[in-house]
Amino acid sequence: MKTHGNEIDSLKKRYFYKLRTKFVGIPIGFITAAIVPRSLGVDNYGNFNFIIDFYTRLVGFFDTGTSTCFYSKLSQRPKEVELIRFYWGLVAIASLLMIFFVTTIFMINKQGSIFIGQGSIFIWLGLLWGLLYWFNQIVQIIIDAYGLTVKGELAAIKQKLFGFCFLGLLFILGKINLLIFFIYNLLMFTLMLFFWWRVLKKNNIRLIPTERLSKALIKSYSSEFYQFSAPLFVGVVLAFIIGFADRWLLQIFGGSFEQGLYSLSFKVGSLCFLFTHSLTPLFHREIYKAYGDGNLEEMRRLFLRFVPMFYSIAVCISTFFCFQADKVSVFMGGESFKGAAVIPIALMSLYPIHQTYGQLNSAVYFATGRTKLYRNIGLVIKIFGLFVVYLFLAPKAQLGLNMGSTGLALKMVIVQLVGQNILLWFNTGFLKISFMKLLGHQFISVFVIGGMAGSATFIANNMANNIILSFLTAGFIYMILLLGILYLFPSLFSTNHREIIHNIKLLKQRLVES
Repeated sequence: MKTHGNEIDSLKKRYFYKLRTKFVGIPIGFITAAIVPRSLGVDNYGNFNFIIDFYTRLVGFFDTGTSTCFYSKLSQRPKEVELIRFYWGLVAIASLLMIFFVTTIFMINKQGSIFIGQGSIFIWLGLLWGLLYWFNQIVQIIIDAYGLTVKGELAAIKQKLFGFCFLGLLFILGKINLLIFFIYNLLMFTLMLFFWWRVLKKNNIRLIPTERLSKALIKSYSSEFYQFSAPLFVGVVLAFIIGFADRWLLQIFGGSFEQGLYSLSFKVGSLCFLFTHSLTPLFHREIYKAYGDGNLEEMRRLFLRFVPMFYSIAVCISTFFCFQADKVSVFMGGESFKGAAVIPIALMSLYPIHQTYGQLNSAVYFATGRTKLYRNIGLVIKIFGLFVVYLFLAPKAQLGLNMGSTGLALKMVIVQLVGQNILLWFNTGFLKISFMKLLGHQFISVFVIGGMAGSATFIANNMANNIILSFLTAGFIYMILLLGILYLFPSLFSTNHREIIHNIKLLKQRLVES
């Protein structure tokens, strides 16, 4: 089995291919996100997202941090194929428990109370969606842990292009409804698994190794995973309950329409987050390896190098879409979402900024085994969030502000901002770096970059009346302003002029090679 040497892509090469995948995937994601809400309508779009949100959280509950532990251990010990075999066994048991859990809900006739207003067939399709979603995550972990990111991303591009063409055909034929869209998602998950299986096979890595596990090895692995995940269990339970409560309360107080508005805004936030989210596994892997080598200085260097960089990249994307929320609501949702979705989209466009911090913060906690501290902070923040979401969603007669989708979006941004800075405080203490310096960077980045996004929007709105032309003009002006910021203040992106010139040369070389 090939695990090291030339077969493992360099960090810069993997970083470049992650970027290239995003340049392909983000436009496809936005076009797809524009097709689906138009085809399903506000209510059905809300219903779909209400169901899959439940199963996404249920997967997180049964995962209980084990996938993060798996990634950490496999990155540190790639030659232990028995580890892969053990984890698939763990996932199989958890999958059966998921199926049993949903079956029990139906047996006690509580599906109507949990899945408010949803048909049984869509609840079961949602379960299958959740399982395939989880399996995809695990296979991607294996690919990244073995340093096969480049080949894995190329396979992801193929899947995205195929899925885009297939969905476009369904849209042209007018065949998209809630049932068809569920089936489409299941097919895309399956296709992605097939493509990634081929990547692993070509590199002599078995997706499901056949090595027998001794009782001693099973006991050893079980102890490792238990020590990592046990402290997270209470937090995971509350994360599932409180996280689902957000959508559940919105469904009760606002119905499927408000659910649809929030779902569209959440989708915009997710698309903004794609750019930095796909890069964070590279950061995780390097942090895990550095800690495994006992190199605290390297961890400190990585944190100071990549956290400000990824944060500023997130700010660039998020603030632009925040100022363009009125146009984005029309592009993605059509007339049925026009106006009503603007404020939720503007707010959720900002959510990925500190969501990026969350991905980077968690890497340090998990790599160092400080899961109890991570859990305790998470518990406090989740309880705080529960009070906030009730205040924002409940009707005035029940002492709430009745803000609907806008209220849930605002709650998400506030809780993320507060929570991630608390986590950052403890991480900076552990790594012995300045919290105030990183906090200052957060505010300066938003002020400077956000100011450029607002300026570009203002200029474009006064130059062009057409919505598409105005959006494109704003984007062009914004890019010029960002290049100016990068040149004048490279430290804002944790870089310097020499490195910028080197990376431009590297980019040209990669493009020529491609």
